[in-house]
Amino acid sequence: MSTRKALTFSFVDRYAGLIVHTATAMVIARLLTPGEIGIYSVSMVLVGFVATFRDLGAGQYLVQKHQLELSDSRAVWAVQFGLGLLFATLVASASLPVASFYREPRIAGIMMVVAISFAITPFAAFHYAWLMREMRFGALALVRVTGAIGNAIFAVGLAISGFGPISLALASLAATVVSILVIGFVSRAKLPWTGTTSSIRKVVTFGGQLTIVTLLTTITQAAPELLLGRLQGMTETGLFSRGMGLVGMFERLVTDASNAVAMPYFAKQMREGKALDEPFLHACALITALGWSFVGCLGI
Repeated sequence: MSTRKALTFSFVDRYAGLIVHTATAMVIARLLTPGEIGIYSVSMVLVGFVATFRDLGAGQYLVQKHQLELSDSRAVWAVQFGLGLLFATLVASASLPVASFYREPRIAGIMMVVAISFAITPFAAFHYAWLMREMRFGALALVRVTGAIGNAIFAVGLAISGFGPISLALASLAATVVSILVIGFVSRAKLPWTGTTSSIRKVVTFGGQLTIVTLLTTITQAAPELLLGRLQGMTETGLFSRGMGLVGMFERLVTDASNAVAMPYFAKQMREGKALDEPFLHACALITALGWSFVGCLGI
């Protein structure tokens, strides 16, 4: 797939997801109170720390590996599946203490649902990394948009039925199940059910460096909501979360879509022995121009 076509699919994927997400958020804002949204926001911020380590960069390792062997695929699957089960257990175990700390029992139920999502996510994560390596962004767009629509349908339906803030967690779980089914159908890769330990060290060493950077970013972004949830209340946290959603639009609309193509593209360039400096600088120039324009409009 050409770079332009890959970028087109990536942006269509993000913008279609944004439309679905925005429409859903508008409906949910009428069905749930700011306090209920705040409960969900605090729960997801806490879970976000764990999600940073969810596959420890194993997917990126699969994407960038120069010559991929069966042992590499098995090691990636072993890391993803093992960490999925480990963090699912940790989130489930922490649900009651966290709910007690924030004096909000509904947080426990949300975290239990998220724990189930962690346990089954590896069944989609391996296929997702494989499709990125092959730059099959049309298939990835189909998976993500289908998941977003599934999330929207379940979130609104459950909220209307009176499930409260856990509606959003259950909708996310349903979207994960839908994504697993769709990506298993469109991907040509088969899960290497037999794990191996021969290449796990390479996977963990590579992914660990990426994970540290991601963790620092997550801490920086999550600190305000965690402090608000404890010091002021869930309503203030929910309102702050809505406002930050606007500020983070550029990252969702442009940066995420570009980065999704950038790593597989640069990895492909390296495998083919081509230079990276010119396309990298060109990409930085385009992102900078778009970013400054967005910030200027937002400031006005």
